[in-house]
Amino acid sequence: MNKIVMLLAGMLFLLSGPHVLAQQDAVFENREAILERAKEAVPQITVQELRQKIQDREDFVLLDVRDPDEWKAGVVDYHGLEKISRGMLEFTGPGVLNQHDRIVVLCATGARSSLAAESLIRLGYTNVLHVQGGIIEWVETGYPVKNRLGTLVKE
Repeated sequence: MNKIVMLLAGMLFLLSGPHVLAQQDAVFENREAILERAKEAVPQITVQELRQKIQDREDFVLLDVRDPDEWKAGVVDYHGLEKISRGMLEFTGPGVLNQHDRIVVLCATGARSSLAAESLIRLGYTNVLHVQGGIIEWVETGYPVKNRLGTLVKE
């Protein structure tokens, strides 16, 4: 009896394998399509443009939507920095962000920030940008981040 159950379980697994893999491929394709739509829907700036805005002392909110453990590694040192993780944005954002503020959204790579910026626009925020490449590109470009140890720059 045990052998029959094991044989049936093995056959079921083998038969479902291609179907499960095809579903997984579809999920990845959907994810990429969602990211592309968000990037197309939201104006983008480069890390160089963000740096220039900071150096020119432009007035805007820099919204870092990474998670708290990521913030500990380092944040862009800017007086208008707000930190709201992507998962809490729709709940916390309306209590922190003004609908007409200039908001520049930043994450690690640019993926979460494009989704977050698109969400802000859907919520009614009127002046939203997102940073291509995120803080990883910021650091790779040689721009500083600040954490509890001080200001750090990649050499």
